[in-house]
Amino acid sequence: MASQFKVRIRVTGDPYNRKDIDRFFRQICMSIYRDVIQGTPVDTGRAKNNWDLSMNTPSSSYDPNAGESGTKQGTLGGRSGIKYNTADAKLKLNEKRLTTVHITNNVPYIEALEQGHSPQNKLFAELAMRKAQALAGLMK
Repeated sequence: MASQFKVRIRVTGDPYNRKDIDRFFRQICMSIYRDVIQGTPVDTGRAKNNWDLSMNTPSSSYDPNAGESGTKQGTLGGRSGIKYNTADAKLKLNEKRLTTVHITNNVPYIEALEQGHSPQNKLFAELAMRKAQALAGLMK
């Protein structure tokens, strides 16, 4: 079983400003999603293009053919850019019903990449979560 990276963000505020709270939660989720995609080291592009954002239930999808020539670390182009834009639209559409958002990557070696197997980058998921926590004002 692959390890999981979790961040709990509790957004509270005036219930009369619920729309602003929902929008803020969506922005935090998209910030994490963007940062893990951009931070993922790239060889074939398979790991970068297998990030998935889902609501309420973690995705179990894995596309072994998701590699893409020309994919570079630090960008949101090609397939990963399309997935990012689709996820943002999905969250906007369901903004009022968001309670749990899962960001997953089911490539078998994602944990090794996170731990520094590639010299390009390491701890990209952890750093994305820390950045989101700081953005939310929840850093301990």
